[in-house]
Amino acid sequence: MVKGKEGCPGPGVEALAGLLPIHLLLERMATHGILRAGTFSETHPVRSFLTGHMLGKATPHPLSVQLMIRRQRLGTKGPIMDIVKRLPELTERLEPMASIAQPGRRLHDKYWSRVHFDDSLAPLEKEDRSLYLDFVSDMFMSDMWGLCIGVDASVFTNPASKKATQAVAAGVLYSQGVEVMLKQASVGTREAAECQI
Repeated sequence: MVKGKEGCPGPGVEALAGLLPIHLLLERMATHGILRAGTFSETHPVRSFLTGHMLGKATPHPLSVQLMIRRQRLGTKGPIMDIVKRLPELTERLEPMASIAQPGRRLHDKYWSRVHFDDSLAPLEKEDRSLYLDFVSDMFMSDMWGLCIGVDASVFTNPASKKATQAVAAGVLYSQGVEVMLKQASVGTREAAECQI
């Protein structure tokens, strides 16, 4: 134990090296983490646990600080309570979605007449699913200059083991009905049988 302590630099060495003492570094990191909540968007999920103007446009969660009585607030400790206590110290107004950042200039916003998203869920039965996919492919792949990207990260549930396993996320790029690129990545927990797709 003595040799271990001899190897550790003391506060004097930290001061000579120009470093802040470790307890001040930790305090600074904690403060920055708390004040970072000021950069959350108006509808960020964490805001639903806060109170007053910190709620933004979020609706209060049943366990939010907004709905607590005074006695509960005094007895509750944790990161959310730290945010509620320290966030009013923030003097600047931060805009996570400032107009200068052009948050709306996304692919779909810029090319709204040329990009189409089909977010609907495919039918669960295998026969219906193949008919649905044939319909979608005929609709989008008939365009001579169009590209069709198919993405799937569905969760397969094995009824025998009652365990949901997610095997792969796959993305396929088609041009004029011909496969141009195929990407697969293993995601989540999976079993060997599903990985051999």
